[in-house]
Amino acid sequence: VEYQRTVGALFAVYWLLRLDGDGKFGLCFGYDEDWNLRTSAAGSASDASKKQDFFDSMDWSLLEEVTSFALGDSTERIEAMLCLTAFHDIMKVPDLTPQVSAEHAPYTGHEAGD
Repeated sequence: VEYQRTVGALFAVYWLLRLDGDGKFGLCFGYDEDWNLRTSAAGSASDASKKQDFFDSMDWSLLEEVTSFALGDSTERIEAMLCLTAFHDIMKVPDLTPQVSAEHAPYTGHEAGD
């Protein structure tokens, strides 16, 4: 689940940077099973209606302005956003979570192995 969220967040950054092109479609409708960009809503009638309503009512110029303000044309800012997006949940991966070693236990209420 965390992996899917991270990939979704990376796609969101990608689409935000492409709002002047196909980013609006990607942000709202995503891709189909063959990785073709959707240009209209798909899914259940309720979901499709919500996606289409968002696409039709979103103030795209405001979103472009916010994205430009936050990231601009700065390669460094864009790289930082992508890196932060990629590793923001890294401590949720059990194999990468730090543990208190025996020689440092107890540590602020945590026992060895915590």
